[in-house]
Amino acid sequence: AVKVFTFETGVVTLSGTPPASGWKFELEAYCCSPAGIVNLQNGYSYATMEAVIYDETMTLAAASPKFIESPAQIITPYNKSYRFHAVSPHIEDSLYYNLASAAPNVTYNPGYSLNSPLPNSNVNAANGPVSFDNHTGMLTCDVQAAINGLYSVAVEVEQWRNGIKISEVRNDALIAINMDSTYNNNSAPSVSIDTALYQNISTMAPGSYRVMAIPGDTLSFDVQASDFDMNPHTSGSQVISFDAFGNALDSTQWSGQSL
Repeated sequence: AVKVFTFETGVVTLSGTPPASGWKFELEAYCCSPAGIVNLQNGYSYATMEAVIYDETMTLAAASPKFIESPAQIITPYNKSYRFHAVSPHIEDSLYYNLASAAPNVTYNPGYSLNSPLPNSNVNAANGPVSFDNHTGMLTCDVQAAINGLYSVAVEVEQWRNGIKISEVRNDALIAINMDSTYNNNSAPSVSIDTALYQNISTMAPGSYRVMAIPGDTLSFDVQASDFDMNPHTSGSQVISFDAFGNALDSTQWSGQSL
């Protein structure tokens, strides 16, 4: 079951010009996170959101980026990434992601930190490093030994236009880690694009591709995927789902695809 909380204030009117550091709006909700977050001390159990508005935000009449809720993701020894995704209604803007502190005055448990909020080698030598891609919002880890439970990770996304930062939004997320052997025997699907056929696409790393395009370009390519693991609960084949993210995509033409 999923419980959704909606928070809305009345209209707040501000006069004057924001300082260089911007006007900061913060919501602390003491209701919406379970107690016992693994990587934080002091029984931290509330959610926070934050937005910063600069003078340029109003001058350019810019709307702040919006975080898109990620599908339910569980980190296991075979699922090693979590995507934070935000979109801007202004296609000409660039978005830049940073890991942020989970909340003001928060204290991390030993081995965890702002830049390593998930299990890492400082927690257990069997774990690999935690890395974060500032351009895509992809958080990657290699968890081999960890406590099952929820881990708090905060990300801020900056909105830039013509070299000027015009807004900033921060959001908390709770990432589930499950070391249950039922899930640990599952390998990630194999995904590939034929770059010999689609020569405008280049390979960055296994399963990672790049294409250079400008607004208005049309991209067309096939993605091949296979998964030979069985579903441990049904003894049947697993389902591979394709999804697409990005404010440059026409959402009216994409509804996802499952195989």
